[in-house]
Amino acid sequence: LVGQWQWMVNSLLQWWFIYSLREEKLYGIAMNLVVIGMTPGNLLCVWLTKRFEKRNIILVSRAASIAATLCMLLAIRSESIIIFLIALFLRNTIQPVDTGVITGLGADVQIYHQWKFGERCDSVSGVFSWITNPINMALGYLAPWILELAGFTSDWDVFYDTEICSDVFGIHVWFTAISLFLTMIPFLFYNLTKEKHDMC
Repeated sequence: LVGQWQWMVNSLLQWWFIYSLREEKLYGIAMNLVVIGMTPGNLLCVWLTKRFEKRNIILVSRAASIAATLCMLLAIRSESIIIFLIALFLRNTIQPVDTGVITGLGADVQIYHQWKFGERCDSVSGVFSWITNPINMALGYLAPWILELAGFTSDWDVFYDTEICSDVFGIHVWFTAISLFLTMIPFLFYNLTKEKHDMC
């Protein structure tokens, strides 16, 4: 439900270059630099899943993502684009590991469920969306409401006000960190190990 918030920091780099630095021409170069980390992250995902439990990879990668995201607060408060770029690079290196493991997790759970109970459950998760979609829609109004309280309006010129810009950036970072933390909690209870999966 709150997973949508973990991507809120992605737009901050563009806004920083346009509104704070006023160097839009450098944004493309900076963006290319911070996404380079995704390739090692994708390659690392394969190596890690062969050697460690998926649960542990998710917990460590999310904790590392939270740490990198919170470093962005330091960058915003100190107005340091260098710290922000480093933190975003680290987050972009960690994120593909997390995403890669999560993508394969659904199949693991369904195979284990079928082995344990003798029935397929491929469409069960779709049923939950009947309940979660209205909640998700309501939660979707929370971030814009808090951003409005901080001074963000439909007039994007407010970003030229350093105080409002800093507050809005901080809200994006906090929403991202909170989302990562909340989506990490269920994996503390996840107990489908490689050994159990291999029994299927």
